[in-house]
Amino acid sequence: MQERIRALLVHDRPEPMGSLRRALESQSIETQSVRTCQEANQTLWGRQPPHLVLAAARLPDGSWEDLVLMAARAPVPVNVIVVSEVVDIAFYLEAIQVGAFDFIVPPMSFADFAYAYVVGSAVDNAVRRRDSHSLNAPRAKPVEGEEGTAPAASNSETLLKTAS
Repeated sequence: MQERIRALLVHDRPEPMGSLRRALESQSIETQSVRTCQEANQTLWGRQPPHLVLAAARLPDGSWEDLVLMAARAPVPVNVIVVSEVVDIAFYLEAIQVGAFDFIVPPMSFADFAYAYVVGSAVDNAVRRRDSHSLNAPRAKPVEGEEGTAPAASNSETLLKTAS
């Protein structure tokens, strides 16, 4: 049986995440929304952690950077995609350097080739990394203030090509 792909949307405003949720669900990706970094961390350590975290640029109790660190410490590989409301190349480059898998901006639909490519690549990468990751090898829960490592791989060329 094929594993269900899950995406966690972390945001405190309905848009652009509503259109993102619809686009993901149209591709049979199961979605869950939370409003805070704390709720996201609980989900990452839950029974069915997501393959992807789609993080709003602004959050009420932290930042997308916090989510990148949380994902790096999660018990199974998870990729973070930062969702911005505007194209900002400097912000995009910062997100990639901090360890986000990629960066997207609205409008979001799977009719948009660049968007579909980013999400598809992130899913494929997470599944591949999970397959090679020993699920039986327990990882310690993160220690508050402990430095994490960034998730492997990025599609940093995607936005630069589409923004040109």
